[in-house]
Amino acid sequence: MLTGMWILAQAAEETTPKGGGPWGMLVTFWPIIAIVLIMYVLLIRPQRQKEKRRQQMLKSLEKNDRVVTIGGIHGIVKNVTDTDVTVLVDEKHDLTLKLNRSAVYSILRGEEAEGELPRGDDR
Repeated sequence: MLTGMWILAQAAEETTPKGGGPWGMLVTFWPIIAIVLIMYVLLIRPQRQKEKRRQQMLKSLEKNDRVVTIGGIHGIVKNVTDTDVTVLVDEKHDLTLKLNRSAVYSILRGEEAEGELPRGDDR
C-alpha cells in the first residue's frame, strides 16, 4: 500500500514543473487574490463608508432635530447625551422616549422635516 502511494507521489513530482520561483506561486494563487479584492471592493469598503457616514450623522445630532428611529417612530430631539437621546413623540400628551443614540435611523432635514407630530386624539 505504501509503495503504491510512493509511486503516485513520484509521478506527481515528475509532472509538476520545476522552478517558476515566486511567479509560479502568484500564478497559482491569482484567482484567490482576485476574489478577495473583488469582495473588498464590492462588500467591505461600501459597508465601512456607510458606517462612517452613520457615525458622523449620530455625532451631529442636536436638540430640536426631527428624527426617525430604527423602529419607525418620528419625533423631535429634546435632549442629547453621549449615549442617550430623549425624543418628543406626542406634543399634546408630552410623550417622550429615552432611546440609545444608536437607535436613531436618520435626521430629517429640509422638506422632509416639515409636518407636525401627532397631537394625540381628543379622548
